[in-house]
Amino acid sequence: MSMLRFLSFFFILPIHSNSPFFRMPMSPGQCRCFLPAYSEAARSTTRQRRTCLMKRSLLILLLASLTACASSHTPSAPEKTAGLLKTWWRAEVIEGTRVGFMPGQKNDVYIILYSSLRMVGSGGCNHINASYSRSSGAIRFGAVSSTRMVCFPAVLSRERAFIGAIRKVETFAIDGYRLRMYDHAGREVLRFLAVNRQ
Repeated sequence: MSMLRFLSFFFILPIHSNSPFFRMPMSPGQCRCFLPAYSEAARSTTRQRRTCLMKRSLLILLLASLTACASSHTPSAPEKTAGLLKTWWRAEVIEGTRVGFMPGQKNDVYIILYSSLRMVGSGGCNHINASYSRSSGAIRFGAVSSTRMVCFPAVLSRERAFIGAIRKVETFAIDGYRLRMYDHAGREVLRFLAVNRQ
């Protein structure tokens, strides 16, 4: 429909009393501009639609806010914990002294515990092994055996301190990837870090 026909349809066509488009009847031949009778209804419908859209938008915003709040309070996943058995535990601290790699050292200072109640490891020079017993939170090692390789004196001295600390262990605790071992007085004598050797 062209613009001219559109305007003539609404505003300048002669109107008779049966016209549904205008507020009041007009006699034939009269040409007056009146708004269509349904304009009030149209405006009311528009207002209702706007109100409905506003309510819907507010509802969406409310639901989004609730979802954000719920997600922000979701508990975080617990920290992973290394298992006591079949883990390569590398020594970090021996009797309060930090363990570093020393000149002449051949291996890590470490232990591995097996379900067969055997412990194997290294003091940095010699390989060591021992039996152990374990209950809830408690662990005791038997006599520690070692190979007899020739190493630098400082490495051997620390190895003896490591074996001596193992003999003192009575309890343990695992915190994440760290294993701590304590003597009968609850003093930390060994601290280990779980190492991925795969």
